[in-house]
Amino acid sequence: MEQRKRTRRLRPGDMPIFYKILLGVVGMVMLALGVTTYVNARALQADLREKIGLEFAAVASAHMDHLADILSEQLTILQSITLINAVKTGVAAANLRYEGDGAAIETALLATDRDTERAEALINEMIGETRNLVEQHWPDIEVLAKRLLVKGRVNFLETEDSAS
Repeated sequence: MEQRKRTRRLRPGDMPIFYKILLGVVGMVMLALGVTTYVNARALQADLREKIGLEFAAVASAHMDHLADILSEQLTILQSITLINAVKTGVAAANLRYEGDGAAIETALLATDRDTERAEALINEMIGETRNLVEQHWPDIEVLAKRLLVKGRVNFLETEDSAS
């Protein structure tokens, strides 16, 4: 008879108590690690979803604000165009109602320009004369300024001799 070789199976009953305890501890550690890993993965997944959601919401809000600004600018431009058209229409209607002479208006505008140029020349002349007067009377102005700083007031009737 042929004897069959039996493979030895792992039977806890045949093992020493040390190995049984060791096997039980390893099993418990593996189970604890598995549960801890599962719980940690779920917590990280929830935290990651929340962070991504907040970032997405912030980006979406920024894009919406940008789009709102662009739309507001476009609306303003359209309103301006409408206003420009209304002004053009009003000007055209006023031009049709106006019966004045264009040449007379042009002559009046040229006369106004000549008057403005004369006024500018007079103003420049007055500025030059004022500069000359200031340069001529600068020593007196300095004395009065010193008196003003010392006394806190200036009496123009007071002479330099009586001021001292």
